[in-house]
Amino acid sequence: MYLPLFDIEVKHQFFTSGMHRTFTVSPTVRTEALAAELGLSSRQTPDGIRVFYESRRLKELQGDAGNPETPLQLGFKLDTPDHLFARYTEPSCPDDNLFYFDQRCAREESAERSRLHRDAQVSEHEVEPLQSPRIDDLLEPTEQAAPPLGVIRIPLAPSDGLRTYDIRFAARKTFWTYYLLGRFSRDGLYMEDAKGETEFDSLGEVTLPGGRVARAFRTTSMLPLQDRYHNRFQIIDPDAAGDRVMMARMPGAEVRQTYQERCNGTEVAVSEIFINGG
Repeated sequence: MYLPLFDIEVKHQFFTSGMHRTFTVSPTVRTEALAAELGLSSRQTPDGIRVFYESRRLKELQGDAGNPETPLQLGFKLDTPDHLFARYTEPSCPDDNLFYFDQRCAREESAERSRLHRDAQVSEHEVEPLQSPRIDDLLEPTEQAAPPLGVIRIPLAPSDGLRTYDIRFAARKTFWTYYLLGRFSRDGLYMEDAKGETEFDSLGEVTLPGGRVARAFRTTSMLPLQDRYHNRFQIIDPDAAGDRVMMARMPGAEVRQTYQERCNGTEVAVSEIFINGG
């Protein structure tokens, strides 16, 4: 009979459900060979992977894992085919680097659950050069030739209970710049957040490529990118009869419309949103 040994669960703040459906967690080549020898198996789950062991071999596995001369470790590859991943994820991972997660550096959050990174979410502390001894310990040269997004090291430590290891990615934050065109570009209109959580600076009238004139507003704070938004940003017309809502719910930032811009001498991430008033 096979029993669950541990889970690896991967979450991402960009998705309102928390679940990144394109993530895959799979054993490395060396771990596949070791698993066959030890009688381990694994199964993909909606948010990661679950590893199983043969119950009749528990004592044997515990003895092997407790041998200080030949410690057993399992390695896993974390990957995604989503080519936009870097655009909506913090931190950035430079070329020739990958994310490295090690259970030996885990932070325990409960008796059954630990996170595989130092801070509450993945940070630059988990970025590792591809050409490093720790990566060489886990990946074969053929795997390094087409490296995954990240690697995970879990020392084998069988117990009678299921353990869960969490990896949580943060969503990238950007300043949101709205360009109001057409009838929305006239003087006097302003933007506000109906929830009162976000404020806007007026950037005045700007001329866009092609000669179009727009009125621009930018959030005063950086906001996280998400696949769905529940913001209630509005365009307000302060006419003589009182403030009139001209657009009750404006769209949020899109991943593809995010750029680096120099602001007060510093490079910042900016999302551009164009609103056509006709």
